[in-house]
Amino acid sequence: MKTYYVYLLTDPRNNNQVFYCGKGTGDRWKSHLGHWSGNGKNNPTENKIRKMQQEGYDPGVIFLYRDITNENEAYALESKYIAENFSTLTNLKIDSYPPSAKGRIPWNKGKKRDPKVTEKISKKQKGQKNRNFKNKELWKENISKSLTGELHPNYGKPAKNKKPVVEITTNRKFSSLTEAAVILNIKQGDISNCLAGRQNTVKGYQFRYEN
Repeated sequence: MKTYYVYLLTDPRNNNQVFYCGKGTGDRWKSHLGHWSGNGKNNPTENKIRKMQQEGYDPGVIFLYRDITNENEAYALESKYIAENFSTLTNLKIDSYPPSAKGRIPWNKGKKRDPKVTEKISKKQKGQKNRNFKNKELWKENISKSLTGELHPNYGKPAKNKKPVVEITTNRKFSSLTEAAVILNIKQGDISNCLAGRQNTVKGYQFRYEN
């Protein structure tokens, strides 16, 4: 049976003061050591741990509750501790229930939308579909015209990676950029950079397009 726990992270630099409370299962608490964050960048908990590790420390862990078989109970115990100590913690919110947590009642359960609102949304979406369809047809038409050769400057010309290239230091010729990359065991993108002048050499090789 899957069990859950509620854990606390402590700061060894500050008399093991508790700074974070979480709920987990398995090795969930260890994910903080690798700077995982479910709250995006600039998360205060992960920033604190990162600075701590830069000083040669890892956070300590205290298991406040163990072997909890009901996940909702684990969430409730976590939220209770956070609510009581929120001002001293780096947690961003008190209630950490995910939107899909079992046992939660959806905010709109039992509520029906006003039929007038539904009709208004339907009309708006229908208009958007018609507008997008017209734009799509116009977009297709413009693309077709651009590929006739009149508007597209490279129409009918071979792709650059298919053009013959020469390795200057050995004067060796290759039928294409792709062939040179395979034979010389070089990344095709690096050869492209060399040909475009973004870098001078690739592993000591220099390239130019064959005239």
